[in-house]
Amino acid sequence: MLVRVALTILIILVVNSVPGVAQCPDVGPGGDAPLLTGLVLDESGVVALPGVQVIVTWSGGGVEALTGADGRYYACELPADENLVAIARFLGFSSKGAEMRLPAGEVGEHDFSIALSEGPRQITELGRIVGSVLDQETQRPVDAAVVGLVGRAFEAVTDSAGRFDLESVPAGEQELEVRHVAYGIQSSPVGVRAASTVFVEIRVSAQPVELEPIQVTVTGVRDLGLEQQGFYQRREAGEKLGLGRYFTWEDVERRAPRLITQMIADLPGTRLECGRNLRDRTCELGFVGNSGCSRANVYVDGMRVIRAEGRPPVALDEIVLPLEVAGVEVYPSPASVPAEYSGSSGRCGAIIIWTK
Repeated sequence: MLVRVALTILIILVVNSVPGVAQCPDVGPGGDAPLLTGLVLDESGVVALPGVQVIVTWSGGGVEALTGADGRYYACELPADENLVAIARFLGFSSKGAEMRLPAGEVGEHDFSIALSEGPRQITELGRIVGSVLDQETQRPVDAAVVGLVGRAFEAVTDSAGRFDLESVPAGEQELEVRHVAYGIQSSPVGVRAASTVFVEIRVSAQPVELEPIQVTVTGVRDLGLEQQGFYQRREAGEKLGLGRYFTWEDVERRAPRLITQMIADLPGTRLECGRNLRDRTCELGFVGNSGCSRANVYVDGMRVIRAEGRPPVALDEIVLPLEVAGVEVYPSPASVPAEYSGSSGRCGAIIIWTK
């Protein structure tokens, strides 16, 4: 999500002599399953990236593949003539989803180019200030006030409700300035956090000699990426109706779990089932009361990576580390799952994870 990645899509149908086809025995003449292969390189197009996780999903499930030392991956067990979505993940970097369809027995090639030098997020050093301007004495909104930063060219004008929105604000301590014909020019410092939205309430006085000229109160801070994904809107509605459970990266840092499944399993009504092999211990999440469901649907950055029915292609703890999590939405009952994530197996509930 909010990741700056150069993605090059190239789909070519080739013959069964492609290296690695032997890894997928059902591919080729007489076979049913297509194969997706390709390279993952850095932005120079020269350096191969080993250990990159490539996830391919479709309406009924998904598979995972890892690049080898040569930067090449092989995704097997794909359904024929289905709408496939592929995504690459590497050290917190993610590509945009790429859509494709492959006929039965064919081999498609899809190359990813990840711009590691650009940094993991476009908004790493920027934040946002949203708020309202009120009269100190009457508490009424002040419209037509110009709000900006001292020494910066961009600014916003308050509407009839006194609201304003300043985007692309450099992170750090900023001097917030309010200008109005009835209140003059007044300013106050405000701290801006990178990749976050700061909500402020500004109170201005027409009598700056007798009263404090301006009061800025920070009423809340939101992660800008989660805000753009609708996380906070769903959380507000879900908490009012008691439909879901939610936590952000602050909650993860406070709990400091070794695995993300451990933190989700702490929620009431959640069932955690782990394998017996202690050296390679993987866990699956489900919800108590959802009969016939061995696990819940799991989405990462809006893409389903684990489906409730069938054999899971990969464990959740192998996809996401706690330090990568920006927010988590947990919907234990079919009625609580948002419409865009309900699907055919919405009866099993859903876990939606957003990464930084």
